This record gives sequence, C-alpha cells and structure tokens, in this order.
Amino acid sequence: VQDLTDSNLELKLILDMYRRESTDSRDVLAARDLEYKAWAHVHSLKSSLDEQSLELRVKTAIEAEAISQQRLAAAEAEIADMRQKLEAFKRDMVSLSDALKSKNEEIEAYLSEIETIGQSYDDMQTQNQQLLQQITERDDYNIK
Repeated sequence: VQDLTDSNLELKLILDMYRRESTDSRDVLAARDLEYKAWAHVHSLKSSLDEQSLELRVKTAIEAEAISQQRLAAAEAEIADMRQKLEAFKRDMVSLSDALKSKNEEIEAYLSEIETIGQSYDDMQTQNQQLLQQITERDDYNIK
C-alpha cells in the first residue's frame, strides 16, 4: 500500500509536471507568437520609416531637379539673348567696317585730289613767276 501510495504520489507529481509543461509551452508559444508579431510590427514600422525617408529624398530630388530645370531654362534664355546680341554686334561691325572702307576710299580720293590741286598750284606758281618775269621784262623794255 505504501508503495502504491508513493507511486500514486509520483504519478500525480509527474502529471502535474506535464500539466505545467504543457501550460508553460502554451505560454511560451503564445509569448513567441507575440514576439514574432511585435518583431513583424517593428519590421513594418521600420519599412514604413524607410519608405517615408525614401519618399522625402525623392521629393527633395524632384524639387532640386525642378530648380535645376529653371536654372537651365534661364541660362539657355540668357545664352540665346547673348547670341542675338553677338549677331547684332557682328552685323554692326560689318556695317561699320564697310563704312570705314568707304571713308578710306573717300580719303584716298581726297588725297589724290589734293595732290592734283597741289601740283596744279605749283604749276600755276611757276607760270605766275614766268608771267611776272615777262611783265617785268616788258616794263623794262617799255621804260627804255
């Protein structure tokens, strides 16, 4: 009877241990499940944060690209304006160059005309000297 009582007590103890173990394993499983859910939630939040960070970087990049496009458009407009000014300056330079050539030709013509007039003046001076000499000779002849 004593052995049976001890055996019964041992079996009750083993049964109690199994109950605790099965209860504990359920708690462990529930805890693990909660841990996995919490880890999944943390991972989800981290992904969401990464997405928000990525969206913010994309938004910043888009804004920077828009600003760059505006600057590029302004620079292209300025380049086009400068090209127009350059073309206008080239046309003015060609026009002024042609005018300068024309003035140089006029100057050459005037210089040639001045030389001709100077030569004629020298010739007239020589002729006047001869005429004065002739007049002086006639006066001398008439006086004699």
